[in-house]
Amino acid sequence: MKRYTMRHAWLDLIGYAFLIGGSFILAKLCVAIVQNRMQESFSWDGLNVNAATILGVLLSLSMLAVVTRQEKKSSLWEFSGFRRIGMRQTGLFIGLGMLLSLMFGYILQLDILGQLAVSHERKVTSELTSGSILIVWMTAGVLAPLLEEIMLRGIVLRTLRHVYSLATAVVAQAILFALLHTHPFQMAYAFLLGLLFAWAALRAKSLWASVLMHIAFNSTTILIIHAIREYESAELLVGSTILAILLIGTGLFPASKKPQGKAL
Repeated sequence: MKRYTMRHAWLDLIGYAFLIGGSFILAKLCVAIVQNRMQESFSWDGLNVNAATILGVLLSLSMLAVVTRQEKKSSLWEFSGFRRIGMRQTGLFIGLGMLLSLMFGYILQLDILGQLAVSHERKVTSELTSGSILIVWMTAGVLAPLLEEIMLRGIVLRTLRHVYSLATAVVAQAILFALLHTHPFQMAYAFLLGLLFAWAALRAKSLWASVLMHIAFNSTTILIIHAIREYESAELLVGSTILAILLIGTGLFPASKKPQGKAL
Protein backbone atom coordinates (compact mmCIF):
# COMPACT_ATOMS: atom_id res chain seq x y z
CA MET A 1 0.00 0.00 0.00
CA LYS A 2 1.01 3.61 -0.50
CA ARG A 3 3.39 4.94 2.16
CA TYR A 4 1.98 8.23 3.41
CA THR A 5 3.67 11.20 5.00
CA MET A 6 1.57 13.12 7.50
CA ARG A 7 1.17 15.99 5.03
CA HIS A 8 0.05 13.72 2.20
CA ALA A 9 -2.39 11.88 4.47
CA TRP A 10 -4.17 15.04 5.57
CA LEU A 11 -4.18 16.47 2.04
CA ASP A 12 -5.87 13.27 0.89
CA LEU A 13 -8.49 13.49 3.63
CA ILE A 14 -9.19 17.17 2.96
CA GLY A 15 -9.62 16.34 -0.72
CA TYR A 16 -12.11 13.58 0.10
CA ALA A 17 -13.98 15.95 2.42
CA PHE A 18 -14.32 18.58 -0.31
CA LEU A 19 -15.41 15.91 -2.78
CA ILE A 20 -18.20 14.68 -0.51
CA GLY A 21 -19.21 18.18 0.55
CA GLY A 22 -19.35 19.29 -3.08
CA SER A 23 -21.45 16.25 -4.00
CA PHE A 24 -24.05 17.14 -1.37
CA ILE A 25 -24.11 20.82 -2.38
CA LEU A 26 -24.64 19.79 -6.02
CA ALA A 27 -27.37 17.34 -4.95
CA LYS A 28 -29.23 20.06 -3.03
CA LEU A 29 -29.01 22.42 -5.98
CA CYS A 30 -30.35 19.75 -8.37
CA VAL A 31 -33.27 18.91 -6.06
CA ALA A 32 -33.99 22.62 -5.55
CA ILE A 33 -34.07 23.23 -9.33
CA VAL A 34 -36.46 20.31 -9.85
CA GLN A 35 -38.73 21.43 -7.02
CA ASN A 36 -38.68 25.01 -8.27
CA ARG A 37 -39.87 23.85 -11.69
CA MET A 38 -42.58 21.65 -10.22
CA GLN A 39 -43.87 24.13 -7.62
CA GLU A 40 -45.24 27.62 -8.08
CA SER A 41 -43.45 28.89 -5.00
CA PHE A 42 -40.25 27.35 -3.65
CA SER A 43 -38.22 28.09 -0.53
CA TRP A 44 -35.13 26.40 0.84
CA ASP A 45 -37.09 25.52 3.98
CA GLY A 46 -39.27 23.30 1.81
CA LEU A 47 -36.35 21.46 0.22
CA ASN A 48 -36.91 17.70 0.03
CA VAL A 49 -34.12 16.69 2.40
CA ASN A 50 -34.52 12.95 1.80
CA ALA A 51 -34.24 13.31 -1.97
CA ALA A 52 -31.20 15.58 -1.60
CA THR A 53 -29.55 13.13 0.81
CA ILE A 54 -30.13 10.12 -1.43
CA LEU A 55 -28.75 11.97 -4.46
CA GLY A 56 -25.83 13.29 -2.41
CA VAL A 57 -24.88 9.82 -1.19
CA LEU A 58 -25.06 8.35 -4.70
CA LEU A 59 -22.97 11.19 -6.14
CA SER A 60 -20.43 10.88 -3.32
CA LEU A 61 -20.04 7.14 -3.78
CA SER A 62 -19.68 7.56 -7.55
CA MET A 63 -17.02 10.25 -7.18
CA LEU A 64 -15.14 8.27 -4.52
CA ALA A 65 -15.18 5.21 -6.79
CA VAL A 66 -13.68 7.23 -9.67
CA VAL A 67 -11.00 8.85 -7.47
CA THR A 68 -9.88 5.62 -5.79
CA ARG A 69 -9.73 3.86 -9.15
CA GLN A 70 -7.64 6.65 -10.70
CA GLU A 71 -5.46 7.63 -7.72
CA LYS A 72 -5.20 4.43 -5.67
CA LYS A 73 -5.43 1.95 -8.54
CA SER A 74 -8.03 -0.11 -6.67
CA SER A 75 -11.80 -0.23 -6.37
CA LEU A 76 -13.56 1.77 -3.66
CA TRP A 77 -14.58 -1.48 -1.94
CA GLU A 78 -11.02 -2.79 -1.81
CA PHE A 79 -9.57 0.54 -0.70
CA SER A 80 -12.19 0.91 2.07
CA GLY A 81 -11.50 -2.55 3.44
CA PHE A 82 -14.56 -4.58 2.51
CA ARG A 83 -13.85 -8.27 3.10
CA ARG A 84 -16.30 -11.15 3.21
CA ILE A 85 -17.45 -12.15 6.71
CA GLY A 86 -19.30 -15.26 7.85
CA MET A 87 -22.94 -15.62 8.84
CA ARG A 88 -22.13 -15.87 12.55
CA GLN A 89 -20.19 -12.61 12.44
CA THR A 90 -22.99 -11.01 10.45
CA GLY A 91 -25.49 -11.95 13.15
CA LEU A 92 -23.12 -10.78 15.88
CA PHE A 93 -22.64 -7.27 14.51
CA ILE A 94 -26.30 -6.82 13.55
CA GLY A 95 -27.29 -7.89 17.06
CA LEU A 96 -24.77 -5.52 18.64
CA GLY A 97 -26.08 -2.60 16.57
CA MET A 98 -29.67 -3.40 17.55
CA LEU A 99 -28.82 -3.79 21.23
CA LEU A 100 -26.90 -0.51 21.34
CA SER A 101 -29.86 1.34 19.82
CA LEU A 102 -32.28 -0.23 22.30
CA MET A 103 -29.96 0.57 25.22
CA PHE A 104 -29.89 4.25 24.23
CA GLY A 105 -33.68 4.09 24.00
CA TYR A 106 -33.88 2.70 27.52
CA ILE A 107 -31.59 5.45 28.81
CA LEU A 108 -33.77 8.12 27.23
CA GLN A 109 -36.87 6.56 28.81
CA LEU A 110 -35.29 6.91 32.28
CA ASP A 111 -35.47 10.70 31.84
CA ILE A 112 -32.12 11.22 33.60
CA LEU A 113 -30.90 13.68 30.97
CA GLY A 114 -33.71 16.17 31.46
CA GLN A 115 -34.17 18.82 28.80
CA LEU A 116 -31.29 17.41 26.75
CA ALA A 117 -33.22 14.17 26.23
CA VAL A 118 -36.40 16.07 25.39
CA SER A 119 -34.70 18.18 22.71
CA HIS A 120 -33.04 15.07 21.28
CA GLU A 121 -36.38 13.26 21.10
CA ARG A 122 -37.93 16.23 19.29
CA LYS A 123 -35.10 16.21 16.76
CA VAL A 124 -35.49 12.47 16.11
CA THR A 125 -39.27 12.86 15.83
CA SER A 126 -38.95 15.65 13.28
CA GLU A 127 -36.57 13.49 11.22
CA LEU A 128 -38.96 10.53 11.36
CA THR A 129 -41.85 12.67 10.14
CA SER A 130 -39.87 14.30 7.31
CA GLY A 131 -41.29 11.83 4.80
CA SER A 132 -42.44 8.27 4.23
CA ILE A 133 -41.01 5.91 6.85
CA LEU A 134 -39.55 3.72 4.10
CA ILE A 135 -37.82 6.71 2.50
CA VAL A 136 -36.52 7.87 5.88
CA TRP A 137 -35.26 4.35 6.60
CA MET A 138 -33.56 4.07 3.21
CA THR A 139 -31.95 7.47 3.67
CA ALA A 140 -30.95 7.55 7.34
CA GLY A 141 -31.01 3.83 8.02
CA VAL A 142 -29.04 2.46 5.06
CA LEU A 143 -27.44 4.96 2.68
CA ALA A 144 -26.13 7.47 5.22
CA PRO A 145 -24.50 4.77 7.42
CA LEU A 146 -22.92 3.17 4.33
CA LEU A 147 -21.32 6.44 3.24
CA GLU A 148 -20.21 7.32 6.78
CA GLU A 149 -18.55 3.94 7.25
CA ILE A 150 -16.75 4.11 3.91
CA MET A 151 -15.47 7.60 4.70
CA LEU A 152 -14.65 7.27 8.42
CA ARG A 153 -13.92 3.64 9.26
CA GLY A 154 -12.75 2.99 5.72
CA ILE A 155 -10.82 5.90 4.22
CA VAL A 156 -10.07 8.07 7.28
CA LEU A 157 -9.09 5.28 9.67
CA ARG A 158 -7.01 3.41 7.10
CA THR A 159 -5.25 6.61 5.98
CA LEU A 160 -4.46 7.86 9.49
CA ARG A 161 -3.04 4.46 10.46
CA HIS A 162 -0.20 5.12 8.02
CA VAL A 163 1.06 8.13 9.98
CA TYR A 164 -0.30 7.72 13.54
CA SER A 165 -0.65 4.95 16.07
CA LEU A 166 -3.78 2.78 15.89
CA ALA A 167 -5.20 4.33 19.07
CA THR A 168 -4.73 7.88 17.76
CA ALA A 169 -6.31 7.00 14.41
CA VAL A 170 -9.32 5.37 16.10
CA VAL A 171 -9.91 8.34 18.43
CA ALA A 172 -9.45 10.87 15.59
CA GLN A 173 -12.07 9.23 13.35
CA ALA A 174 -14.46 8.99 16.32
CA ILE A 175 -14.08 12.73 16.94
CA LEU A 176 -14.79 13.46 13.27
CA PHE A 177 -17.85 11.19 13.45
CA ALA A 178 -19.12 13.07 16.51
CA LEU A 179 -18.67 16.43 14.78
CA LEU A 180 -20.99 15.30 11.97
CA HIS A 181 -23.85 15.34 14.49
CA THR A 182 -25.17 18.69 15.65
CA HIS A 183 -27.12 17.81 18.80
CA PRO A 184 -24.98 17.66 22.01
CA PHE A 185 -26.43 14.30 23.08
CA GLN A 186 -25.94 12.89 19.58
CA MET A 187 -22.34 14.11 19.54
CA ALA A 188 -21.66 12.36 22.85
CA TYR A 189 -22.99 8.97 21.86
CA ALA A 190 -21.70 9.34 18.27
CA PHE A 191 -18.16 9.52 19.67
CA LEU A 192 -18.75 6.30 21.61
CA LEU A 193 -20.31 4.66 18.55
CA GLY A 194 -17.37 5.78 16.43
CA LEU A 195 -15.06 3.86 18.76
CA LEU A 196 -17.29 0.77 18.71
CA PHE A 197 -17.73 0.80 14.93
CA ALA A 198 -13.95 1.05 14.53
CA TRP A 199 -13.53 -1.88 16.94
CA ALA A 200 -15.96 -3.94 14.85
CA ALA A 201 -14.15 -3.21 11.59
CA LEU A 202 -10.75 -3.97 13.12
CA ARG A 203 -11.91 -7.11 14.92
CA ALA A 204 -13.49 -8.60 11.81
CA LYS A 205 -10.79 -7.15 9.51
CA SER A 206 -13.64 -6.03 7.27
CA LEU A 207 -15.63 -2.85 6.86
CA TRP A 208 -18.75 -4.99 6.47
CA ALA A 209 -18.75 -5.46 10.25
CA SER A 210 -19.08 -1.75 11.06
CA VAL A 211 -21.45 -1.17 8.12
CA LEU A 212 -23.84 -3.87 9.37
CA MET A 213 -23.56 -2.66 12.96
CA HIS A 214 -24.21 0.95 11.94
CA ILE A 215 -27.16 0.08 9.69
CA ALA A 216 -28.64 -2.11 12.44
CA PHE A 217 -28.29 0.73 14.96
CA ASN A 218 -29.93 3.35 12.74
CA SER A 219 -32.60 0.98 11.40
CA THR A 220 -33.60 -0.11 14.89
CA THR A 221 -33.83 3.50 16.01
CA ILE A 222 -35.99 4.42 13.02
CA LEU A 223 -38.22 1.37 12.58
CA ILE A 224 -38.69 0.17 16.17
CA ILE A 225 -39.25 3.63 17.64
CA HIS A 226 -41.67 4.43 14.83
CA ALA A 227 -43.54 1.15 15.39
CA ILE A 228 -43.71 1.68 19.16
CA ARG A 229 -45.12 5.16 18.71
CA GLU A 230 -47.53 3.97 16.04
CA TYR A 231 -48.91 0.96 17.92
CA GLU A 232 -48.01 1.95 21.51
CA SER A 233 -46.78 -1.56 22.28
CA ALA A 234 -43.95 -2.37 24.70
CA GLU A 235 -43.88 -5.91 23.33
CA LEU A 236 -42.02 -4.70 20.24
CA LEU A 237 -39.27 -3.29 22.44
CA VAL A 238 -38.96 -6.48 24.48
CA GLY A 239 -39.10 -8.69 21.38
CA SER A 240 -36.42 -6.61 19.64
CA THR A 241 -34.17 -6.86 22.69
CA ILE A 242 -34.55 -10.65 22.81
CA LEU A 243 -33.81 -10.91 19.08
CA ALA A 244 -30.68 -8.77 19.47
CA ILE A 245 -29.41 -10.93 22.35
CA LEU A 246 -30.07 -14.12 20.37
CA LEU A 247 -28.14 -12.78 17.38
CA ILE A 248 -25.22 -11.81 19.61
CA GLY A 249 -25.30 -15.17 21.35
CA THR A 250 -25.29 -17.00 18.03
CA GLY A 251 -22.28 -15.00 16.90
CA LEU A 252 -20.35 -15.55 20.13
CA PHE A 253 -21.19 -19.23 20.56
CA PRO A 254 -18.28 -21.30 19.26
CA ALA A 255 -18.97 -23.23 16.09
CA SER A 256 -19.29 -26.95 16.64
CA LYS A 257 -16.61 -29.10 15.10
CA LYS A 258 -17.68 -32.22 13.33
CA PRO A 259 -16.04 -35.31 14.79
CA GLN A 260 -13.52 -36.82 12.45
CA GLY A 261 -14.19 -40.43 11.65
CA LYS A 262 -11.50 -43.02 11.46
CA ALA A 263 -10.01 -43.54 8.07
CA LEU A 264 -10.96 -46.84 6.52
